[in-house]
Amino acid sequence: MEGYRQAYGAYPVVDDGSGRLDPERFAAALTGRALNGGELSDASQLAGNLHRTRFYTIDERELNGAHTALVDAFGNEDIAVLVDRDGDGRISTADGPLPGVLGRESQQTLQPSSTDLDLAGGLRAGVIFYSAGRGQTDTDLVFSWK
Repeated sequence: MEGYRQAYGAYPVVDDGSGRLDPERFAAALTGRALNGGELSDASQLAGNLHRTRFYTIDERELNGAHTALVDAFGNEDIAVLVDRDGDGRISTADGPLPGVLGRESQQTLQPSSTDLDLAGGLRAGVIFYSAGRGQTDTDLVFSWK
């Protein structure tokens, strides 16, 4: 994500508008290719990565069996992404929603607590990913920055 920001001047939009990771947009923005590794013929599919630069390589272990979604180490496909959209060096409520994420096994939606993510005061970060982890309780959430 940082490599993309340095190349293009802003973080890529890799969510679906609700703060959840869109796997195809993530792949296009950070690899210049489709999630399945195929070529993207239309520039509108590249999520802004017009030079098709490979900023990241998606490993097989990061994909579900059908190669249609990214997964965390616990198999969760519901991954949230928070991005410093206004470029002030902090992620806050002004940068977008704070979505809950669904635990694969429990089928419960888990929400970060203000102890984990205090967006009212802002969190000094450019990008944060999180998922449900084991997915049993809110304390199971796994954050990219912690």
